[in-house]
Amino acid sequence: MKFGSKQLLKKLEKRGYNPKFRMNNDKYFLTDSNNYIIDLHLGRIDQPGRIDKELKSFPGVIETGLFIHIVDVLIVGRGDKYEVLKKTLK
Repeated sequence: MKFGSKQLLKKLEKRGYNPKFRMNNDKYFLTDSNNYIIDLHLGRIDQPGRIDKELKSFPGVIETGLFIHIVDVLIVGRGDKYEVLKKTLK
């Protein structure tokens, strides 16, 4: 959400998550609900469930984009290549 987003950005910086507001040229990128997106530059995420839960506990976070328990197949684009990741059954 827009309200409190700068304080949220500071909290994410303190945790070392390397947050950046997603921009559209020199303006904040807005979602269809008129909210900001803060991208986190984490590199490899070893415990996505833990991070998803932590981020959702912060006021102003609506969704994380980590797709925990939502999809079985994920297609990740990397430049002109892609990778298909499939959920493994245990």
